[in-house]
Amino acid sequence: EQAGFLWNGTKASGDKKWDAMFALLLQFKTEKGHCNVPHRHTEQGRALGNWVATQRIEKRRGTLEQSRADRLEQAGFLWNGTKASGDKK
Repeated sequence: EQAGFLWNGTKASGDKKWDAMFALLLQFKTEKGHCNVPHRHTEQGRALGNWVATQRIEKRRGTLEQSRADRLEQAGFLWNGTKASGDKK
């Protein structure tokens, strides 16, 4: 393995899944005005709320890739799971 590449395609497959969930998060934000997804919320049959919780856990553990953390932050993701004052409900 070099530069994050796995020969069996696992990393690439994981990236596609992460990107798909991130796209659902952006869709949620467009509809709701925030990224504070309820834990049990699903989007298009996928467990978006659980995915969001997992991102927060990975960030706390230091296992979330920095590029992913950056993308989440640019989208307005809040790591503590609460809305900033003035955010839409």
